[in-house]
Amino acid sequence: MPPKSVPLSSIVRTTEDEDLLKYDDVNLAKIAKFIGQDSLDQVLAGYKSKQPFTISDVLKRLGISAKELDVDPSVVLGKE
Repeated sequence: MPPKSVPLSSIVRTTEDEDLLKYDDVNLAKIAKFIGQDSLDQVLAGYKSKQPFTISDVLKRLGISAKELDVDPSVVLGKE
């Protein structure tokens, strides 16, 4: 079954957190709050489109421990 799409006009935002709205992942939002969006964007730019990566991979590139930020290092993400 193909995924269903939803018109953007029907999406209801429940937060005004700019980091969460930009990255659409609570773990990436926490990292962005800690190091800044520009630094996180530079790391994320190193991943190719459709290439899966984990929060642990991002933290390793940044030299940050998952315990410092209370994030789930096993979460798998991908760029579109």
